[in-house]
Amino acid sequence: MEDPATLRFVIREVTAANSVQVDEVIGTEAAVLTAMPTTDGQTVYCAQLAQPITHQIDPAQRDRYDPAYLAEDHTGTFAWTYFVTVHPHQPAALHPGAIGVAAELAFVTDLTLSADAYFDPNKAVWAATVVIDAATTDTVAGQTAPAAPPATATAQHWPPQAAAEPPAPAPVGPAPSQLLHHSDNTVSSHQFAHALDAAISTAATLTGTPADSIPRPQEVKPRKHSRHRGDGPSYSIGSEFRYHTADPIHGLIWKSTTDPEEALYWIVDDVTRSLAITWAHRTPAAATMNDRQLQWTVAVPFWHTLMTALDPRWEAKTRARIAELRDHAGLGRPQRR
Repeated sequence: MEDPATLRFVIREVTAANSVQVDEVIGTEAAVLTAMPTTDGQTVYCAQLAQPITHQIDPAQRDRYDPAYLAEDHTGTFAWTYFVTVHPHQPAALHPGAIGVAAELAFVTDLTLSADAYFDPNKAVWAATVVIDAATTDTVAGQTAPAAPPATATAQHWPPQAAAEPPAPAPVGPAPSQLLHHSDNTVSSHQFAHALDAAISTAATLTGTPADSIPRPQEVKPRKHSRHRGDGPSYSIGSEFRYHTADPIHGLIWKSTTDPEEALYWIVDDVTRSLAITWAHRTPAAATMNDRQLQWTVAVPFWHTLMTALDPRWEAKTRARIAELRDHAGLGRPQRR
């Protein structure tokens, strides 16, 4: 049986579409990330495109899309799409080597879809009815489509078994910030470390990375923090939280806050950004892209997805952070190709 993460396919034909711009998907390659059951026991596959595409959208529908991936030109408003879903018309039709598979194609509008236990149609917008061809098992290794995150301890088999009813959510535990249990912005060193460990452990599970291989900042005594000369990020907990780290824009910086949840976000954001970059360099896309392309096409969307999966309340903060980094890099809003 094949792992769905090994399946890659090409969109060969568009037979019906909601927009003429959807024709751009013809010839596009994609790699299956996961298989999700629907509420009626069918299967929808979520996949990452080898190269992002743009498509025109109704300005009235802007709220359905992440603002970081929207732009405008003389033709109107358009969105950049990195992830799609395919819903084959026939059960089990999509498998390695399958040719001429008719399916419904949708553009993912909400990146939290990847963390859901079953397919939520409200997080995608129908794009077209398409015909796709899947790569055979012996040609998968030669494809250049992005690889899925490394498999976790629970193996997925191909094809996935149809579910009679929606499965229970994966037991990843509460959001890390919920472990702080504070009512007056006062948490102990032990509580904060426990919440941080939980976040790192969950991120490790989501990326298939050994938790003990993920660098974490060192906690130091508040009175010694300013004189600390250790390698890597560090933090201290006293009358306020202080965090010393290397910022992509400003270099070495100090941050301070009296809000433990804000401090936790700062640290976890740094950890997941580093994880996403490391993961991106392990994908086949790394062999065909330069560092800048790999960062913005593969690593940054995955970083955004990780932070959203850890705590949906962090999605907006991370999106704003990505927008800040894009501006600093001179990218601004995505430009349509």
